[in-house]
Amino acid sequence: MTTPTDNPAPGGGAARIEKVEDYFDANAQSWSDLYSRAERVNDLVLRDRKDVAVRFLDQLLEPGSRILDAGCGAGLCALDLMRRGHTIHGADISQKMLDLAAKTFEEQGIAPDRYVLSRRDVIESGFADGSFDGVSALGFLQYQADEARMLNELHRILRPGGVLVLSGPSGTRIANYFGLAQFLRRLRNREAGVLPPEHRVLTEISTHEYSTGRLKRLVADAGFEPLDTLGHGYVNFAFIGPRLGFKGERLLHRSLTRLSRVLPFIRSWANDVMIVARRG
Repeated sequence: MTTPTDNPAPGGGAARIEKVEDYFDANAQSWSDLYSRAERVNDLVLRDRKDVAVRFLDQLLEPGSRILDAGCGAGLCALDLMRRGHTIHGADISQKMLDLAAKTFEEQGIAPDRYVLSRRDVIESGFADGSFDGVSALGFLQYQADEARMLNELHRILRPGGVLVLSGPSGTRIANYFGLAQFLRRLRNREAGVLPPEHRVLTEISTHEYSTGRLKRLVADAGFEPLDTLGHGYVNFAFIGPRLGFKGERLLHRSLTRLSRVLPFIRSWANDVMIVARRG
C-alpha cells in the first residue's frame, strides 16, 4: 500500500488551515460513518452527492483516468471511482481521515498501485502541470481562504480537457426560510442551530457560500468551461425538520428534488450548488 505522506505539509493561511485540520481530525470517524449508516436525511444527501460526482467523472473521462480527490476525507468517493477502474490520488490535510481511507481501501481489496494518499494543502500541492485527468472537490472550496487561487491551482494541475466536479454550500437554502427563527439567530450569532455542538466550528471554517451564477463565474475566471450546474439536497429544516421526522424530511427532500428538475429556480434553493466544468 502507498502510505500517506507529510510532504509537503499543509500551508497557506496557517491558522485557518490548522483549525480545519483539527476539526476533521477530531470528527474523522463520524464523517466516515455517515456514508455507511445514515442517521439523518442529510447523511443520505451527502452519499447521493458523492454518487452524482462519481457518475459525472466516470461518464466524462476515459477508463483508467487519473483523478485527484481534493479533500478526500475517508475516501468513499475515491473508492467508488477506483471500483470503476480509475486511479486515485487522495489529498487531505487530516491524517486521521487519510488513515481511515487507507484502512477502507485495504479492507475492500483495492490494489496498492491503484491509489496514492497524501497529507497536503492542495493550494500548495507541488503537483506538476497537467498531472490529472479529473478532479473531485466536494465540500472543499468553502474552506479555502482564497477561492480564486485554489481554482487556479486546480486548473494548472488538470490536463487540457480535464474535468472538475465541485460543490459548495448555497447561500439561499430553502431550509433557512423554513426555519426562519434559527436562520435569523445564525445571522446574529454565526451559530448554526441545526448543528450538534461538536460541529458548530463549521460556521467558522466554512466561510464561503455560492449561487449557481457565482460558482460559474469563479470557475470561468479560472479558465474552466462550465458544462453543467445543479442544486443538490433539501435538508436541515431547522424549524419544521424535527416535527417532520426522518421520513417526513426525506419525503420533502425528494419532492423538492423532483420539482427542481422541471422548475429550474428551485435548484437555487438547494443546500449545495454543484458544477461540472472542463479545463479549456
